[in-house]
Amino acid sequence: MPYDFDRIIDRRHTDSVKWRRYEDDVLPLWVADMDFVSPEPV
Repeated sequence: MPYDFDRIIDRRHTDSVKWRRYEDDVLPLWVADMDFVSPEPV
């Protein structure tokens, strides 16, 4: 199943704790959260 891993999904300003906990200049790498769109079959 082909998938586009180059497409950037902006999760800031959503309910994602990973992205709303810190300011925009911080790159949160402490959570194994997916920042990709779910594939069509899912």
